[in-house]
Amino acid sequence: MYPNLKWTESTSAAKREPHKKLDWLTLPITHPFWRVQYPGNLWNCKCGITNTDEPANGHLYGIIDDVPAPPAGLEGNPAFTGQIYSSNHPYVTNAHGGKKLAQIVQKFVSSAMLIYAEKKVSEWKNTLPEHNGLGVVASNLSTGRLIILRKTAGTVREHYGTADKLFYLTGLNENVKTWKYLG
Repeated sequence: MYPNLKWTESTSAAKREPHKKLDWLTLPITHPFWRVQYPGNLWNCKCGITNTDEPANGHLYGIIDDVPAPPAGLEGNPAFTGQIYSSNHPYVTNAHGGKKLAQIVQKFVSSAMLIYAEKKVSEWKNTLPEHNGLGVVASNLSTGRLIILRKTAGTVREHYGTADKLFYLTGLNENVKTWKYLG
């Protein structure tokens, strides 16, 4: 019903020149202009946008190519990219002395997951029979049986201390059944 988008005037008292030129610009929704330019691509922008069936008028203005590129972090229209801020946004690139925020968050999450996994392995290890270990029977094992000792669980934890491996270890008695003998 509404094949075009119209850039609406800013509600700010002090309107910015680059966006003043765009007031009432109407272009098809599919026009490449919208992939880069959109209301909100300058800090504190108060311009708007609306769907409309009014005819496109961008060719009349001749301003589409003269609009400056958005600042770092605001390039790319969130409607197309699915991101409010791009990966080169100062919040990301300058976080903690220039380290990438994603790397910091990943390290924090990995550390927290490892602590949680180690706790779960300790709890699981204590459920294993103290002297004879846990016997796991599976037809895919060459001997048909696997014994998991408390000592073995502790050794795996020391040598392969990543959260995903530790979580795998806590479900070993079920996970073994999916193993395949390779020779």
